[in-house]
Amino acid sequence: MEPTSRYRKICAVSDSLTSDAPDNWLALLGAMRPGLQVVAEAHGGWTTHSYFKSKFDGVAFARVPRDADLFILLIGSNNLFEAEGGSAVAVDEATEGVARLARHVLGLSPGADILLVAPPKVVLAKCRAEEPKPARRIDVHTPEFLKRLGDSYRALAARKGWLFADLLPVLSDADYVDAAHPNAQGNRKMAQAIWAAIK
Repeated sequence: MEPTSRYRKICAVSDSLTSDAPDNWLALLGAMRPGLQVVAEAHGGWTTHSYFKSKFDGVAFARVPRDADLFILLIGSNNLFEAEGGSAVAVDEATEGVARLARHVLGLSPGADILLVAPPKVVLAKCRAEEPKPARRIDVHTPEFLKRLGDSYRALAARKGWLFADLLPVLSDADYVDAAHPNAQGNRKMAQAIWAAIK
C-alpha cells in the first residue's frame, strides 16, 4: 500500500491497545511508508485522567516528541472499565479527558494535527467469571457504553476539526486474544482503519 499522507512523525497517546511490539497496529502503521516515524506514548491500564495524576509525573508524556505532526489519541476504554463496565459519567469523563490530552500534547508539539480514535469492541465471551466482581471490569453494559463513547468522540472531533476514526465496528470476536486486546489479525485491521483516516 503506497500512502499519500503528509505526516512524517506520529505519536500515539494510548493505553495497552498500543505498544512497541512489531505486530502492534502502530508499528504496522509505521511500516506503511518508508521514513514514517511512530512513537508510542502508551501505558497499560491508564485512563484519560491517569496522564495527569501527580504520581505519574516524569512518566506521563516522557516520550512525546516535540516535533510530531500528528497525535493519535486512542484511549478511554479503561474509563469505562473503572466504572464497573461503563456509565454516562465515565463517557463524559473520557471525552473531557481526551480533550485535555489534546491540549497538552499540542502545547508540547504546536501545529500538530489530532486523530481521535474511538476504541474497539470488547468480547464478552472471553471475560473471566470472577467472584466477587472486581471494581474494574467488563460486563454486559460495556458494549453500549463503548458505542456512546464513540458517538461522543465523533462529536468532539467534529467540533474541534480533528480527524476521527471509529474502531468499534472494525474488529470481530476472532480478532482478540482476550476480552479487550486484539491479536495480530486485529492489529492489522486497526492499522488499516487508522491509516484510512489519516489519508
